[in-house]
Amino acid sequence: MKRIFIIVFLASLTMMTLGAIPALAEKCCQCTNPNATDSKAIICIESVSDDCTSLKTKSNNADVKKLNCIKPLDPAQCQKISNNGMCASGPHKEISYSIESTTQGTKSVSPTEETKQIEPPTLGITIPGVEFSGNIPVVGGDLKIPWFAQYISAIHKYLFGISVVAAAIMLVYGGVLYIVAASGAKIESGKSILKDSLIGLFIILGAVTILQTINPETIQPKALTITSIRPKIQIIPSQTFQAIQEVALAQKFVPDIEIQERLKDIRGGKLPAERQYPNNPFDSRETLDEEAITKVSELIAEKTGISDLCIIKSIIGIESKGRINALGHDEDVADLSVQWRLDFLRSGKKKSGIDSPSGAVFTPPTDLPSDCTEDVAAECRQVIADTKSIKNDDIITAQPPTFGLDMRFSHGLGLTQITVFPPEKKGGGHCKGSDGSYGVSTKHSGGCWTIPMLLTLEGQVELAIKQLKSIKDSGAKTPCNFFGGWGGKGNINICTGLFAEKTKYYAKCVKSSNKISP
Repeated sequence: MKRIFIIVFLASLTMMTLGAIPALAEKCCQCTNPNATDSKAIICIESVSDDCTSLKTKSNNADVKKLNCIKPLDPAQCQKISNNGMCASGPHKEISYSIESTTQGTKSVSPTEETKQIEPPTLGITIPGVEFSGNIPVVGGDLKIPWFAQYISAIHKYLFGISVVAAAIMLVYGGVLYIVAASGAKIESGKSILKDSLIGLFIILGAVTILQTINPETIQPKALTITSIRPKIQIIPSQTFQAIQEVALAQKFVPDIEIQERLKDIRGGKLPAERQYPNNPFDSRETLDEEAITKVSELIAEKTGISDLCIIKSIIGIESKGRINALGHDEDVADLSVQWRLDFLRSGKKKSGIDSPSGAVFTPPTDLPSDCTEDVAAECRQVIADTKSIKNDDIITAQPPTFGLDMRFSHGLGLTQITVFPPEKKGGGHCKGSDGSYGVSTKHSGGCWTIPMLLTLEGQVELAIKQLKSIKDSGAKTPCNFFGGWGGKGNINICTGLFAEKTKYYAKCVKSSNKISP
């Protein structure tokens, strides 16, 4: 009877041990989104959590915490409805799940919740249980890469399973050896194997339990966070830049002959690696070096009668740092003085160009006042500071009329970031070229300057001369007068806020004695 009892005990212990292996295996939790229009739409989340309901508080994924998870589903039910399962969405891995605008029943995507499709890595040696997600969450502008966490979690489960199975096998072996042993030496050997196997098994299970209790991230690590930074000024890719210049040629843009000839004498700067259109007559440089910036500034100063060369150099140096193919998105400038930023935050919608709407949405900040007057300026600044990571998703192309830009808002182009305004701008400034291309027109510009025209060095310099001369003729005398006038604030003496950078640049320039005698 004693031996039968031992056999039954070992068999039961073995079954319990083997049953412990799935403890780290992913179970499928039935979840719903409380913000969904259809609360019955089931989202299936695969998790290693002991209890589905604990995901609300213990999950490392902020998006999973927003769900109401009730109970685990049978594996056969953890399939899409189309496959006779219960999942309206999923099954999703807990670590990589993200609320998307396409998820059934969701109203919108919050400002910090987007996804990117990125090709997952390929392992040289396949490990059972390793399944990398290609749907990468973007939270607050940061990429949440789950691959390392998925890899470590899979290896952990794999090694845990091997260890438990090995311990169980040794338990059975030791038990059999103990039961059938005919001599005292073999009985002692069987006892020793049983003892060592049990100790090993308890160490394995105890370690997992302790780690899970102290810090669950040791069992299921968090996704790696990679900060994604969108610069204030974007650089238009070389091929796109050249293709847009080709559109300017097709629009029969003929720059001022004298300016064109003078620019040919100015050397210095970065040329494209390859001329895509060798017969295009426009200047092919993409950036100007310091010497070329000085010479271009001297040309502008001569044509405008501005004696202080540092004023012009400060505008070029701060607006673009001498980059002819620079592109600025005013809706992404996190400053209270930029109305387009406030309009963008309130819109709740990203790129909405006439020829290429993206349809991406986000939740507008609820604490942004409807009108940022002086009384609530502090509150508005705080909201703007808190939402710096929310950026528009427009990308420039060579296709008219908007060239891929979100023309609900204004955009700066080229050396001095000459602004192209949206059609809805009060007071005008917007125009269209002969082919419908968007552009800018002012009382002193002498016609419609389209986006392609303003992405040629010749066009940038010619219109900059016209605009700076107009500011000078309006009575501007100090550097701050010019900075305010160039920033669309009129002929006012302003050197703070967005203009402070130009003021600092100007001070350094003056030390270098970069002035021209009247």
